[in-house]
Amino acid sequence: MNFRISGLPAEPFKTLFDLDDAALAARGAQRVYADDSTGYPCRVSMAHAAPGEELILMSYEHQAARSPYRA
Repeated sequence: MNFRISGLPAEPFKTLFDLDDAALAARGAQRVYADDSTGYPCRVSMAHAAPGEELILMSYEHQAARSPYRA
């Protein structure tokens, strides 16, 4: 079986960076800033964030279909 890891599309997440912390919290998201060059992997770029880089932490529904595999 082949398995391929790829980054998420960036477009759905771009507008989140314009929201204030309260609006992010209402969506179950949180803004953080990387304080190290490791430990902050980006799921869009598939790279570690640079120190000081802004990140949005949130859950991502990768399988929205109404099935037993919804996640």
